[in-house]
Amino acid sequence: MFRINWSDPPRSDILRIAEEKISGAQDALRRQPDGLDAAVHSSRKAIKHCRSLLRLIRSADAEGAKHLNTLLRAISTELSSLRDQAALQEAAAHLAAVIPGPAADRLAESFKARPTNLSADPSDITALAAVRLSDASRTLGDLDLPDGRGKLSLHMARGWRRTGKRAATALERCMAESREEDFHDLRKRGQDRWMQASLLRKIWPSGLIAIQASAKQMVDMLGQARDFGRLQAEVAQLPDFDDRDRITLTAAMESERMRLHREALTLAHDLFHHDSKKEADIIRLLIRNA
Repeated sequence: MFRINWSDPPRSDILRIAEEKISGAQDALRRQPDGLDAAVHSSRKAIKHCRSLLRLIRSADAEGAKHLNTLLRAISTELSSLRDQAALQEAAAHLAAVIPGPAADRLAESFKARPTNLSADPSDITALAAVRLSDASRTLGDLDLPDGRGKLSLHMARGWRRTGKRAATALERCMAESREEDFHDLRKRGQDRWMQASLLRKIWPSGLIAIQASAKQMVDMLGQARDFGRLQAEVAQLPDFDDRDRITLTAAMESERMRLHREALTLAHDLFHHDSKKEADIIRLLIRNA
């Protein structure tokens, strides 16, 4: 479970959680009990959890956390190519549910039949990622984290506030320009807030459970919007696809993207429009007294 057990020494519990996530990501790739796509999805999600944890305690060992985060990011990027086709298929299926009809059905079928174009064999990609996760696991033991709860609470409060400040900056850019890269950045900061709230929720259930739920909802909306954007680009290049269907589907996807962006920004405003220092101060005090 991605949650600190404050009855144990927090430093050892943080390292235990990170190790469990890295080991879980590695195990998913090696065993693949539900197939390749599910394994890659599970592995990348575990890596995201670990990276969010590193951002939370980053100031305790900035160089060590940065190095490990870089390793994990590279592994996740290598695995992402294995999810691209599945993500497009899922987006097409979701579109067919939003605007049911022959055009959406034909689009969904076209992606099911589309061949996967990879630079290497999937088994080679997952095997290499599993090996590199072992490297990341060994690097984890080098992190220089304080044993005392007081110092650790200060670093976690800094990490919480840093996430909030970065999210607020991304939110301002989204409100001003609505560029896809800004929404993507807001989504990543939302993932950090969702996962960090999950990690800390035992110290402040009434506050952090609500933050966790709102951030997760926002992240899901922005993820769907991003998938529709990628799907739009693919539809524009599909050969032998009726132009009327193309126009209909593109307009529907753009309308859905705009709706998802509006609703996600409302949630983001509630989560991040304020200075997160007050939340950070509460978290610092609660950790000290946990």
